[in-house]
Amino acid sequence: MKKIMTFMMSALLVGVTYCQKNTNGEKEIKTEDRKVAAYESVEVSGAYHLVLTEGEVGTLKVKGQKEVLPYLKTSVSNKVLYVSIDNKYKLKTSLTVYVPINTSSKKIVAKGAVNISTQEKLKVGNLQFKIEGSGDLDATVEATSLDLQVAGAGDVDIAGSTERLNAVVKGAGDIDAKELVAKQATLRIAGAGSISAHVTEDVDASIAGAGSITVKGNPPVFKKSVKGIGRIKIEE
Repeated sequence: MKKIMTFMMSALLVGVTYCQKNTNGEKEIKTEDRKVAAYESVEVSGAYHLVLTEGEVGTLKVKGQKEVLPYLKTSVSNKVLYVSIDNKYKLKTSLTVYVPINTSSKKIVAKGAVNISTQEKLKVGNLQFKIEGSGDLDATVEATSLDLQVAGAGDVDIAGSTERLNAVVKGAGDIDAKELVAKQATLRIAGAGSISAHVTEDVDASIAGAGSITVKGNPPVFKKSVKGIGRIKIEE
């Protein structure tokens, strides 16, 4: 009798697990195009995937479960595109937002746990990425100047090229720019974060705290300052 009961309970658990997976699997994935006004900057908040693309600024694409999309808010004010999830809804599924940018784009701000990526190398002008919270950035760009700001525990992996790089970490975040070739760079850490960069001409690096900065590229001009137990080193 005990064996029968055990078997029945196991079968019930398997059945419940199957039903849960099956129910989730049946949810319809929808791709939706949205038109918004022209924008120069983007500010996103929440926990989803933002993909930066080439294309017409003002034409967005969102992909996710059909019943989730109405809770995704997209609007433009003062040339800033705002993307967020309605605070009445707790997002539990994957959601992807595709946002075009171009050489006129100025700033991309991510608040929360947003993951940002690029599908291909993007040609931009003077662009700032600001990661506030635990978000991630994985991008390839060709930029005139690039400003990378991390406040919190975010991670940045960036590749490509730029004339000028400004990289700042406040907290325990990381900026990996070894695959981004910059002629000039200003690198700053306040806290226990890390920055790695590839610079060919001129570097100004400073740390206040226990962070670490690594520079490759053998720049002939290298100014450095450390307050605390941080470390600045050159990598061959």
